[in-house]
Amino acid sequence: MSNTKIHLLYFILFLILVSNIWLIKIRWENSILANDIENTRYEILKLKEINLNLTTEKNFLTSLAKTEKFSIQDLNMQNAETRLKIK
Repeated sequence: MSNTKIHLLYFILFLILVSNIWLIKIRWENSILANDIENTRYEILKLKEINLNLTTEKNFLTSLAKTEKFSIQDLNMQNAETRLKIK
């Protein structure tokens, strides 16, 4: 074989090696991104669950019945009763 054919063969082998390394790098990055997506989905699910719990707790703490009970017991207020006096 001539010298140029050997150089061409080495160049082609080098290109194959570089392209395979590049392909491995791309696949590795793809697997990392896929894992990040799964972690993000899990975190979003957990945050939605926490948000639901906090919304429920907020609604419970700001309910009218709880406010009325607090005002009656702790502030010693009495129930207001409307009395109509008809003469």
